[in-house]
Amino acid sequence: MLKKIITIISLLLLSNLSAENIEAQKTTNNTQFKVSIGNVNTSAHIQFYLDIDNNPNTGYFDNNGITGADYLIEDQTLMVFQPAGGTGSDWSNWADLSTTVNLTHTTYSSEAQLALNALTGIESVIRVAVQMRDTNWTL
Repeated sequence: MLKKIITIISLLLLSNLSAENIEAQKTTNNTQFKVSIGNVNTSAHIQFYLDIDNNPNTGYFDNNGITGADYLIEDQTLMVFQPAGGTGSDWSNWADLSTTVNLTHTTYSSEAQLALNALTGIESVIRVAVQMRDTNWTL
């Protein structure tokens, strides 16, 4: 399965950024945040990990290369990582924010869009990691 970790620079300063086949952008009216991955066969589940403070030493980490994730868009759910110590790998520290996430799958791409103000503390530089998972939630 595909796992990509990229750095996206100056998200809030530029309207459209891309690296290889992953793209993150604000909408033209600066109210929506959109992240997508293209040129891949869509899987049963998609996870966009967002390091919005651009600090790999805070937030969620795992053994698959995810570091510093503050938010997770998993299918149509937005979650925030809230560990007691500021960082960790305990999956139970993810909290559902009950925010509407519009998820669109096409034959070879997936895109998630949500309200920009749902991402509190967003910096001008963020990191995005994408994991595609099968129906059994394996990579």
